[in-house]
Amino acid sequence: MGEDITEVLECEPARLYVRRIIRPRYVREQENGDSVFSQSTLPSNLPLPSLLHLQD
Repeated sequence: MGEDITEVLECEPARLYVRRIIRPRYVREQENGDSVFSQSTLPSNLPLPSLLHLQD
């Protein structure tokens, strides 16, 4: 009668993957003939550890 309970600690290995974010780059010509490089910014909701110190 009753029951035997066995608990086993298990661990799933971490999953790693590459998220590719493709941002267009443009070269715009201004009215005075100069060329200006332009690139869209990264989305602000990305948790990128290497960029966290730049937010201060």
